[in-house]
Amino acid sequence: VTTSVDTLTTIMNAYGLSADTATSISDKLIQVQNKGKTTVSELGQSLGQVIPTAAAYGVNLDNVSAAYVAMTKNGVRTSEATTYLNGMINELGKSGTKASDILKEKTGKSFKECMESGMSFADVLGYVIEGGRIRRGAWRHVRKCPCRSCGNEHCGKWWQGVHKSSESHVQRGRIHGD
Repeated sequence: VTTSVDTLTTIMNAYGLSADTATSISDKLIQVQNKGKTTVSELGQSLGQVIPTAAAYGVNLDNVSAAYVAMTKNGVRTSEATTYLNGMINELGKSGTKASDILKEKTGKSFKECMESGMSFADVLGYVIEGGRIRRGAWRHVRKCPCRSCGNEHCGKWWQGVHKSSESHVQRGRIHGD
């Protein structure tokens, strides 16, 4: 119960939400559990590590939720998904990284500006993915491809999967199946 309350208050505080949104937030966490391969308890232990970063860059809870669904559904543990998601958000958000430079080149906007303009996380990943491949070095925080099938650095398969899966789970800021 303590983890659930901590998770809810972390989310509400980071996004500036009122207490009357608690039920909606709880419902979203249950949807992530049902559509991904995780539990609300695992999410509770991990979300507090990514929510402040996501909120700072304008990544809403629906986009965070869709990313967790995409990653856990594809076999990435919740704790690892948190690390990857934090890394992706930071790489996209920090000025001067390859990922942020690609995004700026493609959209003329920073990551935060893209998110604030209503783009989904999947939309942003789509701009960074070029010709079905991730530009080498765009995700420098990844030492080994987490798709686990190739062991090759930056193969792009896994990131494409996150993009496609996130895109199918998020539409106009809502998780499909709401």
